[in-house]
Amino acid sequence: MKTKTKGTEPTRHHTLSSDSVELTGQDSGDKFINQAKVIHPNAVHRPDGVIHGIERLLIPRSVQQDFNNRRSLRSISAVKPEGAPEIDPRTHRLKKPAPPVKPGFASRPSHL
Repeated sequence: MKTKTKGTEPTRHHTLSSDSVELTGQDSGDKFINQAKVIHPNAVHRPDGVIHGIERLLIPRSVQQDFNNRRSLRSISAVKPEGAPEIDPRTHRLKKPAPPVKPGFASRPSHL
């Protein structure tokens, strides 16, 4: 829960990702973007605006939603790992892979 502190009234601004951020200031002079304190005001000046350094990373809601959708178990597909192909150093050709071994059966030398 966010507690109100004395200072300026919060104002909302829209970001490039169409989300909005809340800008507030305290009587102490500290400024906040959402709950992140501005630690380097006016760090970068650009023709299209100013970039402020803040103490934490703000992640757009759309990125959070995309991340959560990818974490869903329905979207995870298992991939059976396989080793990289081997190259015969004498012929510089791919070696033929060994025949697969059935689960539960260990490979035995043929002379036994």
